[in-house]
Amino acid sequence: MNSVSSPCPEELLSELIELRRPVSFRSEGMSMHPFIRKGDTVTIVPYPGESPGGPIRVGDIVFLQNDKGRWFVHRLIRVKGRENIVTKGDSLLQADEPVSGRLIRGRVALVERNNSKRKYRLDGFTERVVARLIALLSRMEACIFSICLRFKPRFSDRDYMPAIRKGIKFPKWFLIRIFFP
Repeated sequence: MNSVSSPCPEELLSELIELRRPVSFRSEGMSMHPFIRKGDTVTIVPYPGESPGGPIRVGDIVFLQNDKGRWFVHRLIRVKGRENIVTKGDSLLQADEPVSGRLIRGRVALVERNNSKRKYRLDGFTERVVARLIALLSRMEACIFSICLRFKPRFSDRDYMPAIRKGIKFPKWFLIRIFFP
């Protein structure tokens, strides 16, 4: 999971989010790769409340706290009411367990590439459309991967699984690389 780096303690982060202030930090994890890469600076806009670009939607990258109190950033891939949301890291093949939407504290509004001058604002129309496509591909990945796991015992050679994983991830990876290099 993309987690908060040590220069921004989680207590301070909680306070800033509660005060409805935008928060920026460097990504440490690889779960959102290639969209958010290790070392990228991520800016979070607090939620709930008024935020640029409107409410949180499928495809948005949300900032939430798990039941153990750890903060992380993952893409919202499914919403079934306010009490049942599903998130998933872009580099992961399986979705996270469904959680309450009340755990969402914000969404990513800006990604600044590490060692680059590139900045990606995620509030525009094109960015939201691409984000929804990425979320759709993420849901498909999770379904295809679960089917592959059921047939895994039938593969006599275990070398097939890495190729299957790459094949499943390719469409989303390609889309991200085109729009967010």
